Amino acid sequence: MVPRELLQNWAPQTAPNSAFVGDDPRPLKLSWFAHAGGLFLLAATMVVMRLHTYAEPRERDLDIYRWMGHYLFQGHPLYSDLVDLKPPLPYILYGLAEHLVGAGDAQVFLLGLASALATLIGLYWFGARALARPRLGLLAATIWVLVGSDLYLEANQPNTEAFINAFFVLASAWLWILPRNGIHTASCLAIGVLYACATLCKTVAFVPVASMLVAQIVITDTTTRALACARVTAIVGSIALIWLLVFAWLATQGSLASAQYLLLAYPAEYASLSGGTMTTNILAGLEWRQLVPHFFRVEASLILLCLIVLLLAFRSGQRAFAAAMLFWMCGIFIAVAVPGHFYPHYYQLWLPWLALTLAFTLDILLDSHALARRPLRFALAGMIFVSLLLRLWPQYALDANEWSNRKYGSQFVQAQIVGRQLGKRLAPDQRLFVFGVFPGLYEAAGREPPSNALNVWFALPQYGLKMSATLNQRLLGNLQQVPPDLIVLDAETWALAGPGEPIREWIAARYRVDSSPSGFAIAVPVKHEDSE
Repeated sequence: MVPRELLQNWAPQTAPNSAFVGDDPRPLKLSWFAHAGGLFLLAATMVVMRLHTYAEPRERDLDIYRWMGHYLFQGHPLYSDLVDLKPPLPYILYGLAEHLVGAGDAQVFLLGLASALATLIGLYWFGARALARPRLGLLAATIWVLVGSDLYLEANQPNTEAFINAFFVLASAWLWILPRNGIHTASCLAIGVLYACATLCKTVAFVPVASMLVAQIVITDTTTRALACARVTAIVGSIALIWLLVFAWLATQGSLASAQYLLLAYPAEYASLSGGTMTTNILAGLEWRQLVPHFFRVEASLILLCLIVLLLAFRSGQRAFAAAMLFWMCGIFIAVAVPGHFYPHYYQLWLPWLALTLAFTLDILLDSHALARRPLRFALAGMIFVSLLLRLWPQYALDANEWSNRKYGSQFVQAQIVGRQLGKRLAPDQRLFVFGVFPGLYEAAGREPPSNALNVWFALPQYGLKMSATLNQRLLGNLQQVPPDLIVLDAETWALAGPGEPIREWIAARYRVDSSPSGFAIAVPVKHEDSE
């Protein structure tokens, strides 16, 4: 436990007129060069960590983004020909990365590393500038290196949460160092663009963005609240403008109606797939198994410690920072819970918050000007770092395939093996179709998927809901027009389709299972005798 008197003696050395007000004129102990060197070493460490899993087989979401970006840059329209439930920015980022370094492992490595380093810089900036405590910024960046690639939260690969964290942290750091003596319109518009980018990765990002903007108003005293409201208005206007431009672009592609459904209506329907509504999903998030799942126990225990420290800080004069972090915390909780599925990668949204608030806690514990209970404080700080290292170190004793096995079972490792085998089996002019949600099979086999078959589940009513009939008919038409030479069936999709489903029935009538590698079945066309 952090003694309350330490919080009373600790005050952030803030920039003039910033949102966080402090009164501690103590000089900084490390030079700018030392901090730059520290950041360089942390960045280099993160590069080495990401290189360790460079060859890890990609999970399905990443392969969907990869192919969506590939076809988007070939001129295929989003949300009509290319159907997925995410906003467009992940596909654009993957498409840009493909143009820079090519498709595949290098593409994923570049995006994962870039988003992680952007988050590291944002966290340092937040601590060093918003709180004017460079040591706190270095601590936050260090903790981010320790937690930001966590195996069990699937954080070493660039799913949408990695992009959200990067854009959100950079925007929030910029927001909280704005001087309070003006609106600073240009900065507010830029902050709005960064926040808009976070929401254009996944719509649930609107929740933490809204929580941080509300906090900006709440923590401001009454004399400057009007200016705070004006800043927030400018930021919200910038976010709205970016979204309007995106919808205008989609309208030029002829996919505005489908985009509005997928981005605005479908998320609520997707949340209902878990058996509840958005409200009941949030309440379900309070249940112990969702609040502290087995893969999140270490982080959850540290979050609890940070929460206690923030509540003490709120009562001990550090109300601005504590309130901002508490608002952000609530936004993260709702964003994780709303979809109702509680997948491990959703919990990545907690990691930047944990890095910053845990750095705040450690900075208090390591403060040499607060001598009370010094051995106990140093012991507690040491225990925190040891707990992080004990979680991290065994992960890097595993190779890239073992990382995938620990996270997802053997499905993606096996998909890569099967895809390579099929690439050797198929002639250059032969077509492959995957009846399932393993688009990585196409790349491993050296083939391209039909652009409207990246996620076959959207053609099934249990998942695609209102759009399934149209997509099912379109996909079936493509298969009938040019029947594939090989079809890969995954058992989950075959069962989800069920008897009577048109695509399943078409396959069953014209193909037979030729072999069954682990987790999949390979179907080939049935050859009818001429005499028949």
